[in-house]
Amino acid sequence: GIKTDVNAQMVHIPDSAFRAYLNQNFGSCMVGDSIDPSCPAVLATKNINVSNRGISNLSGIEVFVNDTLLNCSNNQLTSLPNLPLSLTYLYCYENQLTSMPNLPQSLTYFNCNANVLTSLPILPTALTTLICGNNQISYLDLDGLTNLSSLSCGFNRIYNLEINKLYNLTSLACGFNLISKIDIKGLQNLKYFNCIYNQINDLDLQ
Repeated sequence: GIKTDVNAQMVHIPDSAFRAYLNQNFGSCMVGDSIDPSCPAVLATKNINVSNRGISNLSGIEVFVNDTLLNCSNNQLTSLPNLPLSLTYLYCYENQLTSMPNLPQSLTYFNCNANVLTSLPILPTALTTLICGNNQISYLDLDGLTNLSSLSCGFNRIYNLEINKLYNLTSLACGFNLISKIDIKGLQNLKYFNCIYNQINDLDLQ
């Protein structure tokens, strides 16, 4: 009876490589191939780094409800499960991601460079850094991202980039896209601007 009750609250970890990381770092919270979300070590964790571990499924990451940094870069992920709502830093570059889940509203740093994404979900207004280059994105909705200071979106298929209200932008790299015009007037804080290899005929820098 007790064993069944314990198992009822356990969260299954299907990926063997992710399981190996959890056994190594949260052994006291693991029972077989499942993790106990109420385990004190799980609840205390603020930083999860599972980069370069051959992981293809990150199911179970949601148990880390107080995690603020997740680095799952350089794996074989094609999708991500629901993410901890407490995240402020997300590094998921160099995977094979085709889509992203809803992003936590607290997210300030987001790097999804070098995947096969064709679009991004609604971006949190808290975002200060967005790195989404080397994907297949055709449109970026940056509306309301007034906190954004650094945007790197080169090597995509973007044809239109609305950035004229991103007043805090200091760095913009949007080279190797299909952009025909771009308005950077009013971006008084812009220090770095790279738009090489686009289709821009006229650039007003006043």
